[in-house]
Amino acid sequence: MNAGFKTISAAAIGLILSFSCALFASELKKSKSEIVQRLDQLVQEVVAEHARLPDAAGKNVIAVSRFVDKSPAAEKANIGAAVSDVVQDLLMKNKDLIVIENEQVAKLVGEIEKSMTGLVDEQYAKVAGRMVAADLFLLGSVTELGNDFIVSCRLAEVETSRVLVSKQISIPKAYLVPVAEAARLEPKAPLNAGIYSLIVPGWGQFYNGRNVKGAALLSGAVVALGTLVTTRLLAYSYQKKADTAPDTDLAVRYFNTTAFLHGTANACSIVYGALLVYAVADAIATASGNNAKIREYKQAVLGGPGKSSIALMTGADSASVEFRTGF
Repeated sequence: MNAGFKTISAAAIGLILSFSCALFASELKKSKSEIVQRLDQLVQEVVAEHARLPDAAGKNVIAVSRFVDKSPAAEKANIGAAVSDVVQDLLMKNKDLIVIENEQVAKLVGEIEKSMTGLVDEQYAKVAGRMVAADLFLLGSVTELGNDFIVSCRLAEVETSRVLVSKQISIPKAYLVPVAEAARLEPKAPLNAGIYSLIVPGWGQFYNGRNVKGAALLSGAVVALGTLVTTRLLAYSYQKKADTAPDTDLAVRYFNTTAFLHGTANACSIVYGALLVYAVADAIATASGNNAKIREYKQAVLGGPGKSSIALMTGADSASVEFRTGF
């Protein structure tokens, strides 16, 4: 019976996981053409307009900043980060450009926020661009208008802080939100997640970023295990009292109490076992589903698997980039 229950449970988890992944994949596929088409159009227009400028020759190192969320809905869904990642990936398809990834830029320009305040975007671009040895700096923001997100970007020249190109597009929220959710995910190891929850129920959920579920499972496991240990120890204590009781009535009362405590302990062991099995299965399924969403995101946005961005530091290691912050 136990084997059959485990088989049914595994099958149910597999079906739920497959169904959820299929739904998510469907949303991404519907979003794919709209997002790629509009953002690629934005990127192509920016690149083409810059190429037509008389002094554009030789300026091909571009740093991409994280796009700023300027509305509550955009900030809640972290749209800016997702859009900047996609724009960056699209820019990298242009072989004439050397793109410095926005994560690398964010790490380096953290020094600006510590030491300088009150800079406008163009001044920020100049300082940050010099820090990463870039010719151009792409700034962006995301606002909302009705059912659309408005994505704006400005291409600034590092040396002069002059804005060379300014463009914006609109993308329906229904298309962009699923992609933004997938863009924030990080790969997880399903086996590690399962082992963590096997050691401590809830640990695998914390590892997967499901903190509320992890706290609930951990609390339930602590209560069940604590009650199990306590009632078992009390049962052994009452058993000794029953064995040494001076009269039969007292011995029977002790024996009944012992039986009740053992029954409670057995129930707690079942509850703990169920929590353990669920925690392990859920941790593995969540990690696997997380990775499936990432794969779908890569295929939807980039047309294939692979890392979303690559740091190209114009021949210099990112750790050895000269910090040049003077105007």
